[in-house]
Amino acid sequence: MQDETLASGWWSPKAKGQRPTSNVRGRQPQNSGLAERRRRSISASEAGLPADVPLYPGATIQSVKPGTVDFQTDASLEAVKDFYVEKLTTAGWAPGDFSESAGISIKDWKKGNQTVTINVISIVENECLVTIEKK
Repeated sequence: MQDETLASGWWSPKAKGQRPTSNVRGRQPQNSGLAERRRRSISASEAGLPADVPLYPGATIQSVKPGTVDFQTDASLEAVKDFYVEKLTTAGWAPGDFSESAGISIKDWKKGNQTVTINVISIVENECLVTIEKK
């Protein structure tokens, strides 16, 4: 059985698994800058988080909204958890409520009247999705 392709011919069986080089009308796709935004690093304060809540080193930013940042890491769930325990405890944050199950860790951290929640989801070995949200 042959794999289906888009009726528009955008994908061809020969190019299966490759990205198209032009759109349906033959124009080159416009660079939205999304990949560049994902590569660049940001500070916690740029994401609307407390300045002493670090982002994981080498993180690939997925999205930033006021008070929330989503990113991907090339690290294990345990390594990410250990990083935040060390950095936040040193910065004076205290662990609060937490929930853990296979491949998922959700933990609140409190400092004064501030609370942040760190969600870590292991997607494959040594790769996690992380969300830090200011409450």
